[in-house]
Amino acid sequence: MVESENNVRTDLNPPLLNIGASSSAGVSPGLSGSESCGPEVVERRRDRKSFEGFSVLLMTGFLMLVLGVLLGATWNRGGTRSAPAEEYLTIGIGTGIVAFLLIGLLFNAAVRNSLPWLDEFFFGVSKYIVGNKLRHTQKCRPKRIILVRHGQSIGNVDKEVYKTIPDNKLSLTTRGYEQALEAGKKLKATVQDETTLFFTSPYVRTKQTLQGILVGGDFDESKISVREDSRLREQEFGNFQDPRDWERVADERRRVGRFWYRIPEGESGADVYDRVTIFLQTLYREMDAVRPKNQPLENIVIVSHGLAIRLFCMRYLHWTVEEFDQVLFISRT
Repeated sequence: MVESENNVRTDLNPPLLNIGASSSAGVSPGLSGSESCGPEVVERRRDRKSFEGFSVLLMTGFLMLVLGVLLGATWNRGGTRSAPAEEYLTIGIGTGIVAFLLIGLLFNAAVRNSLPWLDEFFFGVSKYIVGNKLRHTQKCRPKRIILVRHGQSIGNVDKEVYKTIPDNKLSLTTRGYEQALEAGKKLKATVQDETTLFFTSPYVRTKQTLQGILVGGDFDESKISVREDSRLREQEFGNFQDPRDWERVADERRRVGRFWYRIPEGESGADVYDRVTIFLQTLYREMDAVRPKNQPLENIVIVSHGLAIRLFCMRYLHWTVEEFDQVLFISRT
């Protein structure tokens, strides 16, 4: 098992797939040992930590009740009158509450260490109570994460448009939309009728690509959901770009390094890496959400840009900067 700096078990991560408008040039196929939704996964994931907090409270309450009854009985034994059984119980409960507040957790820890069988008993009770409540829910990772680069845009065929059209407003060409339709067919063949959550960059060309995917795949609307996330946008190159400056910028980037070089008035690869990291935290929360068993999240599709996708892979698969530099641009098919 490998632990990330965010304590994420990467051996349980779903595999990465690259499909459709982008080929898988240079992208690792993913990780082995991933888990998908299913009863056996649910049982494995409901490990001791899922019930330990409730078990501690349950066991501590019981021990303090016993301690309270004993203290109450001792206190009454020293008196001049005998108390009925109901009074012992009342005194025991009251004393138990006070004792719980004062020494409950310490006493619990001591008993759990010295009497492990008692700890196991209450753990089993808490697992039955909590597990019975969650019997209609499950918490598991999706089967796969699919990465899709947008189709061909007008900026890919005519660099001069960057002078007058900002990067976020560049649309797909006719060929680019056809690529999106084809990607939808490939994606549908992969996920079939499984539930799918789509994330997309807010740029025009990625939203048009997603639209083409949904049309080409003829997805059942009840099986999909769509979210737009600005953290998936392309590396920022400045508001407008003059192709005459690109040769100088490309030369400087080669000398500094693709990951470290900051585009004038724009971002560095490291900047994109940071926001992709924040997005990944959101993604893990989404993947680990407890859902009804009849509504599992089986697939996640991310429609984004070439550099953002490579940096997502870098973060998700824990590539080094040197390994990132070996991954070339993702071409379109």
